[in-house]
Amino acid sequence: MSTVTPVAPSMPAAIDSGPASLALPEAERRRVPPPRASAMASAVDWLRRNALYVALLLTLASSLVCLVLSITQPAVGWDLRPVAGAAPTAPVGLRIHGVVPQGRADTAGLEAGMVVLALGVPGTDAVTLTAQDKLEDPDLLHNYSEWAAFYARQDRLARIMKAPLVEATVVRPGHPPERVTLQPRAYRLVEGLPWSFWGQLLIGALAIGAAGWVVSVYPSSPTTLFTAMSSFFVMLAGHSAAVFSSRELALPSGLFHALSVVNHASSALSLAALALLIGSYPKRLPRWPAWLEVALLPLLLAWIVADAAWLLPSPNWGSRSLQSLLMALVLINLLRQGLAARGQPRVLRAVGGTALLLLCGTTMLILLLELLPIWRIMPPASQALIYTFVLVSNLGIALATRRLRPYDLDDWTSQAFVALAGAVGVWALYRGLVTLRVMEDSVALIVALLVCWLLYVPLFHWLSRSYLKRAQPSLEDLTGEILLMGLIRPADRLAAWRGLLARLFNCRCLDADAVPQAVADPARATLLPGGEVLWIPATAGMPALLLRDRGHARRRFNEHDRRLAQRLCGLVGQLVATRVAYGQGAEDERLRIADDLHDDLGAKLLSLVHASGRPDSNVEVPRMAREALEEMRLSVRHLKAQRAPLTDVLADWRAETVARLTAAGIDVDWDAQLPERPRLLSARTSSQLTRVLREAVSNLIRHSDATHCRVLLNVSETELQLELEDNGRGMDQVAVAVSVGHGLGNIERRVRRLGGSHRFVVGALGGTMLLMRVPLEPHAALSVAET
Repeated sequence: MSTVTPVAPSMPAAIDSGPASLALPEAERRRVPPPRASAMASAVDWLRRNALYVALLLTLASSLVCLVLSITQPAVGWDLRPVAGAAPTAPVGLRIHGVVPQGRADTAGLEAGMVVLALGVPGTDAVTLTAQDKLEDPDLLHNYSEWAAFYARQDRLARIMKAPLVEATVVRPGHPPERVTLQPRAYRLVEGLPWSFWGQLLIGALAIGAAGWVVSVYPSSPTTLFTAMSSFFVMLAGHSAAVFSSRELALPSGLFHALSVVNHASSALSLAALALLIGSYPKRLPRWPAWLEVALLPLLLAWIVADAAWLLPSPNWGSRSLQSLLMALVLINLLRQGLAARGQPRVLRAVGGTALLLLCGTTMLILLLELLPIWRIMPPASQALIYTFVLVSNLGIALATRRLRPYDLDDWTSQAFVALAGAVGVWALYRGLVTLRVMEDSVALIVALLVCWLLYVPLFHWLSRSYLKRAQPSLEDLTGEILLMGLIRPADRLAAWRGLLARLFNCRCLDADAVPQAVADPARATLLPGGEVLWIPATAGMPALLLRDRGHARRRFNEHDRRLAQRLCGLVGQLVATRVAYGQGAEDERLRIADDLHDDLGAKLLSLVHASGRPDSNVEVPRMAREALEEMRLSVRHLKAQRAPLTDVLADWRAETVARLTAAGIDVDWDAQLPERPRLLSARTSSQLTRVLREAVSNLIRHSDATHCRVLLNVSETELQLELEDNGRGMDQVAVAVSVGHGLGNIERRVRRLGGSHRFVVGALGGTMLLMRVPLEPHAALSVAET
């Protein structure tokens, strides 16, 4: 007997309202970040993120197994049902309710309304059929001897159906009995499977699909785990019952018993998971004694094994009693939830909705299919009809409690459901037209597509306006405000950030006084237990925040919201960082220009002013004016960011250096080693190195008293090396002489800006040697056109 348990809302215990409940000791605020997740944790995280796809694969695999088990049984294409009013063991035969078009029963002339009295192989004794042969579930039998007799008849009928020829004794209304020879197929036609088979497969698929959606949307918690477990076992119970309850006539006893064991075990385990689920939603109840929790699972498994092996006194002690006890445990937990929720209207409403769902669904199913047979009362309806009643009642309860919003469907989920409903509508209308033989297959398909399209378009627009449209704006609607986060003043940024989050998630935005214990990584957005609070990490210099009361406390935050908040934090952080970097870059550029103007061009203009007042200024003034002009050209070239060929830059350096040193009476040896490929120097590198070389030559002329110097330049693909050596007074005297000026400081600052290094040492000529290494920009090779 299979139970269909509802997928309860997957929220664990509701956390107390107000930020005070999130306060932690000071030690918790300074926690060390957790270590890297293990492989098992990564696998669990992947499974949670892909739970919908895993649920789809599970239901497809289970449905495929059920379909294969059903269609690989021999069949003649008839729908046999017990004769109304006949006793279960009375030899009155089975009535033909319908035949599959063009099936073996149809071609043999059998029609609906006939009664099949007996079935056998020609030349052997036939088996007289009884109503018990089409018993949906052996759970309705009252002792194991009846089960054994039932399985024996199923084996005998299954062997008859496997014969090449089968002889059936049938009675037409108002005619004497006659014998009809049938040739069973080795397989069952798919169109011969009844609606009850597809209905039970659909119920199992909906259960596991809802569980996969819950696991993927809501945070990981015991409640989501119990929801997934309960729904998984519901699927197994429903799918196994679909095979044996919709059999054409008989199944081999081994397969029948295996399916029945799976059905019993899955039903019991789904109820056990439901009891644990009710124990954690909507509030986490106090735990049972430890010894009871430890003994519960082994006791449950032992009971299931004993029932499967027929070791109990009777079937009443098996699955019926076990499921009744588990259902009682569910109701006890539900009562405890109601007592714990006194004085909390929202929690009481959630408990009341869950209780109504259980009473109208699972409890009714247990009562009709498990408790009534204990007193030898047959169920008033078939399993498939009761399952349909449970499904419809669950949907009705979900609509009645929609204001509580135990689930918060994402837009894509709602649209997927609408699209699925449209596809199901097309298939149902098409199959209905074909089954009723209203029109041919091709015409029926065109009509079904046309009708469903005409109904689907206005229905989808109505649903979009009424249910699928979000109350809060989307991320695209707030693009302008997000971009403004990088432009507004830092003093106004926090208020704008809080307003942006409040409008996007339709919630209240509160300060976080401390890091909640449930936040494993304070640098990432985190859903706190229950989904009622979303932790927003500190970003862009703004403190961490807590989002609460989403949609006036009618909705909870889900995993989609957490990912959206994390992306938004990253985007705002990048925007603010870009703005800060831009401002810092502009400030650095202003300081560089000021340094260049003050240290180089300003100094030379000042020298020009002083020189013009001296009697011997006729020679000095033109030279200083030319140097000031060169400094201005360097600054302008740097501002325009014009690249120059390396050979041209070195030629300018050589001409200027040799001219200055020769005019000062110093001999020069110039040696330059260039790379094989022509390359370019950026304006920044060129201007800074030009000023470094000028400053070094000026120091040499003014303070070294040298008569000879050597300049060595070695340029590779990645760096430039400079050696400037003289035969003057040496390092100590030079350092003392220039300490009162800015020469060494200018050289150090410019080399550091280029990311290089330099040092002064005693050279081989006995004087001072400047060693400098500066990295060059990559991809600065000179193109063919530039050469």
